[in-house]
Amino acid sequence: MSDQHLALAGTWLTESAENLEELLIALKVSFIVRKAATKASPKQTISFDGMSMTIETVTPIKTTKHTNPLDGTEFTDTLMGNNFTGRTVIKENGVIFTEGEMPMGKLTTHRQVVDGKMVLITEMGDVKCTRVFKRV
Repeated sequence: MSDQHLALAGTWLTESAENLEELLIALKVSFIVRKAATKASPKQTISFDGMSMTIETVTPIKTTKHTNPLDGTEFTDTLMGNNFTGRTVIKENGVIFTEGEMPMGKLTTHRQVVDGKMVLITEMGDVKCTRVFKRV
C-alpha cells in the first residue's frame, strides 16, 4: 500500500467551500447551525497512528474529535447529531475514502492532497460539497 495518504497529516484551515449549505440541508442541520457553519472557517488537524486516523475539527462553536480505522473495519460514530456507521479505506492513489449510512441516507467522503492543499469532497444523495483547506 502507498503511504501518499500520510501527506494529509497536519493542520488545515478552510480556504473555500462549495455547496456546504446544501450538504447541511441534506444532513437535516438546523437553520441557525447551518448559518453559523457556513460563516465559520474550521481548522482540521489530522494525525495517523498505524492503521487509524484521527481528525480534530475546531470551530468557534465547538470542537469534535473522531478516530477511524483505515483498514475497512466497520465503525459507528455520531456526525451532526446523527448516528453514522461506515468504513474507511486508503485507496492506491492516497485518497482516504469513507462510506457509510446515516438516518437520512448514504454519505461518502474523499480526502486527499492536491497541489499542496487538502481537498475534501462529501456527497449525500445528489448533493456534492467540495471544501479546500490550506496547510497552516
